Amino acid sequence: MLSITYVVFFFYTTVILASSNCDASNSQEGDGKKFKGRGPIQLTGRANYKEAGKALQLDFINHPEKVKTREVGFRTSVWFRKKHKLNALVDKNTLESFRMITKRINGGSRGQVDREKYWVKAKHALGC
Repeated sequence: MLSITYVVFFFYTTVILASSNCDASNSQEGDGKKFKGRGPIQLTGRANYKEAGKALQLDFINHPEKVKTREVGFRTSVWFRKKHKLNALVDKNTLESFRMITKRINGGSRGQVDREKYWVKAKHALGC
């Protein structure tokens, strides 16, 4: 069963966050647009596309559009969650763990206030 933390984070990254074209791993002209945020976790940047593609045995460097498909997008989300050791934090289902997940994914607190509002609303709506 998915925890409320993952559900809210999934919703927030899929529906609310804009794709970022600013990633240090984007080393070639056009990388920002080519490796923009796609899929449920909004996979972003040449390095993440390359690493996820290698792990999933798919060529995301030449075919980045595959990440936005339902079949592949969820696999990249699971890859990202495992790579960044998010499972234990997700299972805690606390505001502090939610903040730590945000820090690991975004590296900061961009959009944190809104994200936490959605987290609280979802917990209340679902009674958890």
